[in-house]
Amino acid sequence: MARFLLVDANPADRVLIARHVQEAFPGVEIVTVENRSQWEAALRAEAPDAAIIEYRLSWTDGIQALVALKERFPHCPVVMFTAAGDEMAAVRAMKAGLDDYFPKKPENYPLLMDTLRRLGETAAARRKGRQGEDRYQFLFDEIPLALFLMTPDGKLLKANAALVRTLRYPDEETLLAQGAQERYLGLAKDENISWPVAEGDSASFIARLQCYDGARIWADINVHLARVGGAGLFLEGSLQDVTRRQERIRHLAAMTRITRIALQQNEQLAVMRAIGEQLKEAFDADSCYLTFWDEQENKVLPGVAVGYAEDAYPLMDAAEADATFTGAVLRENRVLAVEDVFESSLLRRDIAEKFPVRAVLALPLKAYGKTFGAALVGFHRSRSFAEEEIRRADELAVHISLVLATSSLLQDARQRVAELESVRQAALQLTSSLDSRMVFDAILQQISKLLQVANTHIFLYENGRLRFAAGIFQGEGIERPVAEPRRDGITFKVARSGKAIVVEDAGAHPLFQNYHLPFKGAIASFPLKIGGNVVGVLNVGYDEPHRFQPSEMRILELLADQAAIAVQNASLYENVQRGYQRLQSLRTIDATITSSMDINITLGVFLTQVIHQLEADAAAVALYDSSTATLRYARVRGMPRNAFPRGDVRLGLTLSGKVALQKEMLVVDDFSVEQNRLDGSALTRIPVTYVGMPLIAKGELQGVLEIYRFEPFSPGREWLEFAESLATQAAIAVENSRLFDRLQRFNFELEMAYDQTLEGWARALELRGVEPPGHTSRLLEVTMGFARLVVPDEKRLLDIRRGVLLHDIGKMAISDAVLFKDGQLDDAEWEIMRRHPEYARQLLEPIHFLRDAIEIPYAHHERWDGSGYPRGLKGEQIPLSARIFAIVDVWDALTTPRPYRPAWPREKAIRYLSEQAGRLFDPSLVYRFVDILHARSLGRG
Repeated sequence: MARFLLVDANPADRVLIARHVQEAFPGVEIVTVENRSQWEAALRAEAPDAAIIEYRLSWTDGIQALVALKERFPHCPVVMFTAAGDEMAAVRAMKAGLDDYFPKKPENYPLLMDTLRRLGETAAARRKGRQGEDRYQFLFDEIPLALFLMTPDGKLLKANAALVRTLRYPDEETLLAQGAQERYLGLAKDENISWPVAEGDSASFIARLQCYDGARIWADINVHLARVGGAGLFLEGSLQDVTRRQERIRHLAAMTRITRIALQQNEQLAVMRAIGEQLKEAFDADSCYLTFWDEQENKVLPGVAVGYAEDAYPLMDAAEADATFTGAVLRENRVLAVEDVFESSLLRRDIAEKFPVRAVLALPLKAYGKTFGAALVGFHRSRSFAEEEIRRADELAVHISLVLATSSLLQDARQRVAELESVRQAALQLTSSLDSRMVFDAILQQISKLLQVANTHIFLYENGRLRFAAGIFQGEGIERPVAEPRRDGITFKVARSGKAIVVEDAGAHPLFQNYHLPFKGAIASFPLKIGGNVVGVLNVGYDEPHRFQPSEMRILELLADQAAIAVQNASLYENVQRGYQRLQSLRTIDATITSSMDINITLGVFLTQVIHQLEADAAAVALYDSSTATLRYARVRGMPRNAFPRGDVRLGLTLSGKVALQKEMLVVDDFSVEQNRLDGSALTRIPVTYVGMPLIAKGELQGVLEIYRFEPFSPGREWLEFAESLATQAAIAVENSRLFDRLQRFNFELEMAYDQTLEGWARALELRGVEPPGHTSRLLEVTMGFARLVVPDEKRLLDIRRGVLLHDIGKMAISDAVLFKDGQLDDAEWEIMRRHPEYARQLLEPIHFLRDAIEIPYAHHERWDGSGYPRGLKGEQIPLSARIFAIVDVWDALTTPRPYRPAWPREKAIRYLSEQAGRLFDPSLVYRFVDILHARSLGRG
């Protein structure tokens, strides 16, 4: 219904004008003003749809009345209908914002009505436009997505609250001031980032941004070049902080690259350098150092450096392990985060001073009982480490350790493969050629290639005599020996004894005194045996002293007996492949355990690996329930699930029960379904062989692993050992899952206890008389209903709930003399009363889980215009939760009867909240709250 304001001191004119208005606008509400008190009341009331004023008034003149109306209601149309004005008065009124002017004449009444109708329609359209603009502005300011507006050259013009929060600026003004200097949100306009250049163009990219507090975040940025309001082209954009996602991607990418490089590289040092580079990039660090651990000497050996001292670091001397990060992290067997190396006792100061590193993440590198050393991620400034960084470092430490172990195995495997290939080539020559010289030449070529040695010979031994068969000297094949073997020399000694002799420095060995050798480095001599009989000698010589590595000795031993090597070729290769596959199987199970707490998923992967690696036909896992001392089948592979007992299985009554009861492995080679209470009718084939293994973790029974074969099978020692390894993995998985379930249950119960304690505190305040009965519960219901529409973060809603419960907890520290005083408080007592928010902060801040709930107890008496207490915060300086609660608190106080006054009517309370919007309360939240109240009154929420 329309509402018109009629300001006229003449009673007759008021009656006449009101009659014409009611005829022209049926049902209109006319508020008449004839004196000063009515005028002041009208200015305090809601805005009218239009106003008709007289120039001559008893308490003021029409111009001043017009100015007052426009100041109070800037969008209200005003028409001056007067018998006292003149042309100059009309001009002055129009300059002051008057919408139209008419002299009081009978013939002008129709014109006055038409003008009011036209101005009303125009005002309605204007209001609708303003509502759209206000709604757009509200969405821009309150939407949780960070939004911004920039000029085409990158100058930031506008930013919403979400962008200010994302970039960690104190307010929009500071951000815009920074944006005037740093173009494109601090990003360079280069070839890596394609900004829109033509109207209608859009662009999306992920970039690294510097925040106000110095932190760096990854941001997903979307921009669109468009014409805004006819004022020109502008870049409209949104920004989303994707740091956690991007860091996780980088983390996973680093793990992938480390794995790929380890699989591709043949040298351990190359693998470690690649690991260092990936760690430095993954943590945005300045340096990274990988060390080796000498357990026998208890020393740390410099390995690889990336960043600082890359060339000098590997040449540094070994250090005593007790004074290094490597020694500490290997003792602790966990990631160590050192915020300042000079304040740490883990590293000697003289070592620390050699490097610019001031903060370190130290990662232990050990896997499968083998210790490699440590990875030290260095930062050239002191800094703290977030739990997420330490967690990622821990994941990488495990992954890198496994990669190094796998790399070591792969290198061994490659070496073995190379050895086997050498043997294969020699064996092919042996089986495909009757020319012994060609066979010997092939063997020597393989030795030269594998060991990078330039001198090697083969002598045949027959009837106590040595005969030269083939040789390579200085890399070239020779037809005769460089020197004939002496009867007391190394070659004859090996031929007669059948035992190898290795000399690492021939120049200092008694065998070579007074004997000229063409090379005086190192020599290794091996017997060639067939059936235990020596048939020749293989000599390998280096020009310089040389320490023969075990791998070199192995190659020489293998190639010393061609026939044996040919037989061993397939066996060694098969063992290497099987070992590698089993290692990968353990790694797959281990990765499943660490990535998922769902025991069904883990057991599914586990049984798949059991069947594949142990060549089983079927497998099952029964979990042990300690409370009932029974087993229950959890997962089955290879046989129907309904063939197994559905309920609990008592210990000792079945094969699985015997395994669980005795906690020992059981092998049955004449299995029958009755032994394990299986339903034979559900089986298409009956197993013949049964193997049961207890799943034991930390001495506690977790369940039983059952393995079935449909054919007779006698498991060997290697098979059983690997099966035990798999059973250990499964036991760990079950234990982890159960521990996780118990931890979740404990956390839930603990959180419930916390909240019940808080509710008890709130009831204590009501019982003490600090709060009216039911006050807290009403506030809690309304506040949470309102907050769910305004605050998108579920975690914040829990903090808001706790804050509501504790909103007046600070009053516990106010003396009863002040708290329950009859009558008005004096200034000193008010000062004491206003301290209760500070008392609340002091009470709650030491309680860690309540720190995020302090906002409401500490700030709900702050006011939008800065007139509140205790800190006099203003506008959005006041936390959002406190701004929400302040509105609800006042609403409840007004609409609830108190001993000293009745409850206000609903509409009066709503009007009061609206009037205080922008003064006491956040106007956008007031409008939202009032909308909710109206919606509820209409039955829509």
